[in-house]
Amino acid sequence: MFLKRCVILFLLLVSTGLGTDAQTGIKTVVVTSPKRERQFNPNIVGKPEQKLEKAEHKLSDAFKDYDVTGISNLLDDGLEVMGLVSPNAKKSILDMTVNSEKFKNEYRVTSVEKSDLRIEIANHIGIVTGRIYIDYKKENGVGTSTANFMDVWKEDEKGEWKCIAMSTDGQKLIHYPSI
Repeated sequence: MFLKRCVILFLLLVSTGLGTDAQTGIKTVVVTSPKRERQFNPNIVGKPEQKLEKAEHKLSDAFKDYDVTGISNLLDDGLEVMGLVSPNAKKSILDMTVNSEKFKNEYRVTSVEKSDLRIEIANHIGIVTGRIYIDYKKENGVGTSTANFMDVWKEDEKGEWKCIAMSTDGQKLIHYPSI
């Protein structure tokens, strides 16, 4: 019975990443962010909705990579963001992207994924809703934020999609510490 309890305790310690530093005696817990799979809807392959789905994923990657050019290319100059009071939301987001570089050791987005995408297109306007998962690392560990989101896109005369409005259900949209 004692041996069985020891084996269970050992497995529990190994599986949770709990350990003790032999020199300091400080217990540590290792927590890792979940690996998220990018979702693509097989029912929209070859349809206009597929291009908008790809634009959403490109925008997620640009936010994750703090890619100012990528973000700029996907956001409309007249962008509106719920909860961001600014005369120029696009410029504010680009400025936050640049300013967040100084926080990279304290806070860093490691993954931005969207799931359960619902896409509706009419008259060159697309509305995308779903769930957004933002994984990040901080000085003292990792975390995940989850929210519902809605992005509104406009197709320009070249057939390119630009995001004209963004909204989430109460979470910080971009999760930059400079907000």
